[in-house]
Amino acid sequence: MRTSNKHSFIQYKAVFANAYCISLFYLSIRQTYNSSMTKHTRKRGTGTVRKDGHIAHMRAGKIVFEHREIAERALGKPLPPGVQVHHVDGDPANNAPSNLVICPSQSYHKLLHARESAYAACGNYDWRRCQFCRQYDSQDRLMHTDVYFHRACRAQYNRDRYNRKV
Repeated sequence: MRTSNKHSFIQYKAVFANAYCISLFYLSIRQTYNSSMTKHTRKRGTGTVRKDGHIAHMRAGKIVFEHREIAERALGKPLPPGVQVHHVDGDPANNAPSNLVICPSQSYHKLLHARESAYAACGNYDWRRCQFCRQYDSQDRLMHTDVYFHRACRAQYNRDRYNRKV
């Protein structure tokens, strides 16, 4: 049974056969909690690893990301508004200056990710994925509005969608 109120944590009340079962239950919870916490521990004063893997510090009461600080040092001035910092190897905890790319906008950052996934999937940076069939193809064989698609794939999707309604 779960009870909660406005000013306290959620409490769980469980029924166990005996005290041995209770101790095993709480031991398993403690082990799970401790094992999930050990992978995100850092030396005191070196920042906190967030759920997304980025390392953050507190500076003058504000949260500052380590990769942005390193990019600012490499650039020699504060980053302009709207700038994104891309990790080349995809590891947000790897903040080596050689692993960071300063992107002028979020759209450019998304383009880098699209090119990386295309290269990993088909070996060609310039190909894009069809939204409907999920196959990669050359951009000259794809239509483009806000997404890429084959004309035949979109037509088939629309026919199927129409037939489901009727």
